[in-house]
Amino acid sequence: MSCNFKKKLENNKFDFVGNFKYTIIAPIAILLVAIIMLCCIGFNKGIEFTGGTMVNVYVGEELEKTEVFEKSKQKIDQVLSQNGLKASVYQINTTDVGVCLSVRYQDKEGITEAEMEELNTKVTNELFTAFGYNKENVEEKNYVLGSQRIDASVGSELLVNSLTVILIASILIALYMLFRFGITSSLSAFLCVEHDILIALSSIIIFRLELSSNIVSVLLAILAFSFFNIIQLFAAIKQNVKEEHINNKIVANISIKQCTYKILLVTIFALLGFLILSLFGINFALTLSLPILVGILANFYSTLFLAPALWAFAYIPKKRKVKEVYKNKENGVV
Repeated sequence: MSCNFKKKLENNKFDFVGNFKYTIIAPIAILLVAIIMLCCIGFNKGIEFTGGTMVNVYVGEELEKTEVFEKSKQKIDQVLSQNGLKASVYQINTTDVGVCLSVRYQDKEGITEAEMEELNTKVTNELFTAFGYNKENVEEKNYVLGSQRIDASVGSELLVNSLTVILIASILIALYMLFRFGITSSLSAFLCVEHDILIALSSIIIFRLELSSNIVSVLLAILAFSFFNIIQLFAAIKQNVKEEHINNKIVANISIKQCTYKILLVTIFALLGFLILSLFGINFALTLSLPILVGILANFYSTLFLAPALWAFAYIPKKRKVKEVYKNKENGVV
């Protein structure tokens, strides 16, 4: 059955290059919406970029249970909301006193640093009460470790450095493609990889997901996945372009149809792997899971509908070597 499906994909009549004027509409529309929202309301910045506070509350080994985690989270949320604050990130940490629930929350708008310090002290005291700990007790006095300040400039610097790493990685991919497949393929691959990253970033802006330093690892994962898929396409194009008297459009369409089955399988396995990790392994937050899913689908779209057309429009076939022309003339062929 899989062989029949593969043959159907290879023999389908869809014109990937000819329909580029239609397939490019969706990415442009998404990017325009994201740019407009970015200019009007900006990113939903996380605590690393706005400044804030981190507090550790001891809960114990029972914290690994979902019901204990949720109940502890509700207690902290109630204390924060009473003081006009909102939790940004929850994590399970192990400290000197044991397993703790770590919470990060942003600074309250419109107050000074001194006032924020007073508010943090008040929050810490109320957390002692909410969890039934005695602040004066020698053993329990460290059960709530609070008021660890987070500097906003650290997050901004980290983001700039991380985006620089992503740009350098993209350029290295383009250079690899240049040496293996030529300048047209390298430029097409670079544009498509950047497309995948920009669409993933657009999902963060459009859905108002919190921008955190963790998003960098997501973008790097998308970059690696995009590189793997795009290689399949241009390897096929390199092989097919050797055929004489075949124009760019035909080469691009044939190549992508030959690769569709393999690219589809890779995409499905990537999605399944991610879902399995989410359900049974790593507990991804929405801030990470949605951009990953969007990035995987964006790469599938760009590899099929954008990259072949970009290559076909830009590629200039190599001219026959001069020596070969003279040789043919001498033999009476030309």
